[in-house]
Amino acid sequence: MTSNTFLNDQTPPITCPIFTASKTTPQSPALLYNSQLSTYESLHREIDELCQHYISLGIRESDQLILLIENKKNLILSIWALFRLRVTVFCIDPKQRSFLSPIITLYRPKALVLDDPIHRIRLGMCETDTISYTKTARPRYIHNTFFEEQQATLIQTSGSTGTPKIARHTFGNHYHSALASNTFLKLTENGRYLLTLPLFHVSGLAPLFRTFFSGACLVIDDAKPLLDTIKTHSITHVSLVGYQLYQLLKHDFTKQDHLSLRAVLLGGSAIKDTLIQKGIRAGLPLYKSYGSTELSSQIYTESCCDGCNNSSIFSRIRQLKVSPSGELLIKGKTLFSGYLTRPNEYRLLLDSEGYFATGDLAALNKQGLRILGRKDRLFISGGKNISPEEIEYYLNAFESIISAKVLEKKDPAFGSRPKAILRVAPAFTLQKLLVFLKKNLPKYKLPDWYEIYS
Repeated sequence: MTSNTFLNDQTPPITCPIFTASKTTPQSPALLYNSQLSTYESLHREIDELCQHYISLGIRESDQLILLIENKKNLILSIWALFRLRVTVFCIDPKQRSFLSPIITLYRPKALVLDDPIHRIRLGMCETDTISYTKTARPRYIHNTFFEEQQATLIQTSGSTGTPKIARHTFGNHYHSALASNTFLKLTENGRYLLTLPLFHVSGLAPLFRTFFSGACLVIDDAKPLLDTIKTHSITHVSLVGYQLYQLLKHDFTKQDHLSLRAVLLGGSAIKDTLIQKGIRAGLPLYKSYGSTELSSQIYTESCCDGCNNSSIFSRIRQLKVSPSGELLIKGKTLFSGYLTRPNEYRLLLDSEGYFATGDLAALNKQGLRILGRKDRLFISGGKNISPEEIEYYLNAFESIISAKVLEKKDPAFGSRPKAILRVAPAFTLQKLLVFLKKNLPKYKLPDWYEIYS
């Protein structure tokens, strides 16, 4: 097991941003949780008391904990309290409790932290119910500084290309990702970042680091619809996936309804260009982002506004190149420290120059980065390469298709052929789609089968 005890004094430590703000701007808003406001001073105090609570239960530096906490404020408090104890945290979807056994066998945590009005801690096989925090003199093992090499989190990958993996990150990985993102998206101390994505994914965890390292306020509102939350709380920044953008754009609204917004960061799977264009017409400051768990969230981000030439690969903290086979390779300060492969063993495969192979096919030039598809989804049909993502791109560009997925299907003549699965609007006709596809794709890339749902 890698220890979180550090002897390296070459890199200066990183001061906890909540601690810093509690001294410099104590009354500034830090967390607005369902209309309950915590200032940086009060949030720091709550985290400090929770640190003492964990210590009273025997949690120590270099321990590993699994957090199964539904209450988002409780989860945020626990994450930062355990960072201060230099404990590695693994946030898991509470709905996945039935799948915990193999994870526990592999990860071997010191404890599971469960949800209740405060917290319930399961240490080994013993469960302890707590009534209140243990308030004692501040113990010596609460730290207000972190080291870049400090093992901070374990996060499950999305599993979009197979079985989810468990990736480990250092505090430095998250820190450098946040600083680069904040500079590009102009998140400052007067900002308000709306949390809309789950904290057990990197897309939900990253806004915590962005918000607190900028001195801004993190907003969580589980009761209001998205547009109402943006208007009511004067949201400046929000991260959305395609479905959330679709839901937002179902409303008839003008730029006056979202004057406060400075950046809407779009991630997850590919988002239809027609949906993005609709958002642009509504005046939304949209940014398309390509990222991954392994690179601590964002890798490449570009503005969607017409005429904008505003993009970044955050070259100050990472380097990108494309291999001769077309695969995107990356190295830098946000690269994770390995996959959990055996109990307390982590593996990170790099090439001779220290680059990590992402598994994504890409084109990189002066115009920016373009992701062409997954290397492991590429298949050969009659001796020719077929990228399902390329076909999906044109299917999703067709107006009356809501979503599209292309799969490889075995074929006796060609080895494999593409099959399209479509969810369509009432106005859809297959005949018009075929005409559209023939104009944009060579014949050998046209799907042979269509499975259509309305």
